[in-house]
Amino acid sequence: MDCKLRVRLILGVGLLVLLTNSSVYVDQADSNIQEGLFLEAEKTYKKVLSLDPSDMDAKFNLEFVREQLKKKEEQEKNSDKNDSSKQNKDQSEQQKSKNEEKRNIDYE
Repeated sequence: MDCKLRVRLILGVGLLVLLTNSSVYVDQADSNIQEGLFLEAEKTYKKVLSLDPSDMDAKFNLEFVREQLKKKEEQEKNSDKNDSSKQNKDQSEQQKSKNEEKRNIDYE
């Protein structure tokens, strides 16, 4: 077999293996997204891009995952603020109630 043909064949097989591995990772990342596992999906898309930097779908999906992670982080911050605000309001109402009870006792 011609040396150039052998090199082409080896490179072709190597590329096929690379693309096959890449598609397995893409499938895994897509599953992670469906399950809401965005951190895992982000890691997996990064792996895909390390194997095939020209994979535009992986680039797009990685950006989508990053946006979802950012939204989730913002929601958690807002939830924490709301919980803190509600807790402060509850404490304030409890204090008012105690003060009213004390005034009622003082009048008796």
